[in-house]
Amino acid sequence: MPYDLDDRINNTENKVEVRYKLYISILHDGTIETKLEFDNNTLSHRLRLRINVLSEDGKSIAQIQNGFNYNSTKVIPEEWQKKYVEKPENIEIFDKSVSVLHDGYIFTTYFDAIKEYERKNNYLYFTLFATTGQLGKPDLEWRPGRASGDTTNEGHIMMPTPLAQETGKVYRRFAFKLDEGTFDENKIYKKSLERLSPSISYQSQKLNKFIYRLDNKIWPLQSDKKKLPKEYKGINLSKDYIISAIYPSYFNSAGYVIRLANPTKKTINLDKQLIDDSKFINALEERVDSAKIIEPYDYISLYIK
Repeated sequence: MPYDLDDRINNTENKVEVRYKLYISILHDGTIETKLEFDNNTLSHRLRLRINVLSEDGKSIAQIQNGFNYNSTKVIPEEWQKKYVEKPENIEIFDKSVSVLHDGYIFTTYFDAIKEYERKNNYLYFTLFATTGQLGKPDLEWRPGRASGDTTNEGHIMMPTPLAQETGKVYRRFAFKLDEGTFDENKIYKKSLERLSPSISYQSQKLNKFIYRLDNKIWPLQSDKKKLPKEYKGINLSKDYIISAIYPSYFNSAGYVIRLANPTKKTINLDKQLIDDSKFINALEERVDSAKIIEPYDYISLYIK
């Protein structure tokens, strides 16, 4: 690859070899998990992942925070300067996943930290990273006559940003899943949460080892023995609910706040027992009217004593 942006523009022979590794794992449910290790030794460039989704209808479904955007590719006029100050592009934002429907199948790409993609012809382009070594360019191709930082006024000077080149090892994780049937917002949302949930495990430890010992961390209880029930259940929540947050109340130490999310276009009915055992509150933990449903793409907060 060209070493720097000037080498790319002028098509010089100053090129460097770029190395990367791609680790692929196939899970039991057919999900293809991928880890990219990219040794970034070039400057001022963008690296994108291109996926052929076969469909050319220009449509895609982008997951966002607690919802989904149904996007379609827009036609960019050739004389866009007459109407727009900046060139419009079909670059969309997303959070965690992007899906494309084709011939009765749903192809979904899941990402850990990537937030930008483009739908073009039969491809999806995901921006893995974009680097620059300078803040405040006097002119940009998509913003002619406009600066990325206004260099004509005092206080907005061009300045180097070497750390923004992200040289060295860059790691990206993503996954692919092909499902048959209709698009299910709830299923995709739960899959996204499942991918990002940490795997809790315990150290396999043999006792009487000189190092990393567990036996010297086990202390007898100094307090009187208390009889505690083997099980305690404060509230029974259906697995169909999506819990966005749960934390001790900031204003009442005797209870907890549970926030339930509905990331779908359909309403979610609340169990009568849950309604009876809870107090409906807002983000400030102020009482609000009770409800029997969670509206589409909405949240509710409950105080549980």
